[in-house]
Amino acid sequence: MSAKKETLVKLQAVKREEFGKGASRRARRNGQIPAVIYGKTQTPLHINLDDHSATLALRIPMVTLEVSIDGQTFVTAPREVQRDPIKRFIKHVDLVVLTQEQAKVRMEEASHAEERAAEEAAARLASAAASKMDLGETPAAASAEAAPAASEEKAPASE
Repeated sequence: MSAKKETLVKLQAVKREEFGKGASRRARRNGQIPAVIYGKTQTPLHINLDDHSATLALRIPMVTLEVSIDGQTFVTAPREVQRDPIKRFIKHVDLVVLTQEQAKVRMEEASHAEERAAEEAAARLASAAASKMDLGETPAAASAEAAPAASEEKAPASE
């Protein structure tokens, strides 16, 4: 059994003062990812996250991020992660603020996500195996069909 990954990750962020394409590109060159934190009662807050730690955190399914900015802490979830279509690095992240109840529910769901993924994978494998058996493509049948075809090719035409 594999060790469960931690689904609550703490990240440090820096408030952004510059906006636009040029500022975002400068941030990416300096090893940061532009991001926005927003929510129902939260005014949009533009930040930069550390590229390495944010990329590692966003690989975790159902991750909850605890972002600290200038003494304030926000419990967030990634809403949208924009990636470069060729190189696949993260270009921008939208984070939505979670209430305590939403964060608790998300953490519970995340703890069961790995189990559900394993069950779904097993079901897909079973379905694929069943469809091959329905088509008669078992290994024994495939080798039996191949043997007569090979002997027919070698036999000279007796006409």
